[in-house]
Amino acid sequence: MQQHILDIANDEQQRIGLELHDGTQQELTGLSLIANALQKNLENATPAETNGLQKWQFEASDFQRLKDTSALLSKRLAEANKNVRDLAHGIMPVQIDAEGLRSALDELVSSVNAIENDKCSF
Repeated sequence: MQQHILDIANDEQQRIGLELHDGTQQELTGLSLIANALQKNLENATPAETNGLQKWQFEASDFQRLKDTSALLSKRLAEANKNVRDLAHGIMPVQIDAEGLRSALDELVSSVNAIENDKCSF
């Protein structure tokens, strides 16, 4: 039984490592590329001075590209945040309350179903 528990813990540790590497790290790499594209679009701005104030002007196509890129960046950051939150929730220990084991198992089933979209029941 002890070996089985150690195997389960090891499998879960490997799953989390893979999720961080294959999921979160890839998302962050993609977000970095989007941020770099945003930076390059900002560099296309043309300085102009009006009444002693420096302003930056963009071509209409560059401005639209900036809007699209920043919207994509915002969307992907929200997705990455959700994925990290779901991963963190999956490794949080189950809280046992006054109802004991039954309540803890009900909560575990709910969290597994929410994360994995499986049909787990107790």
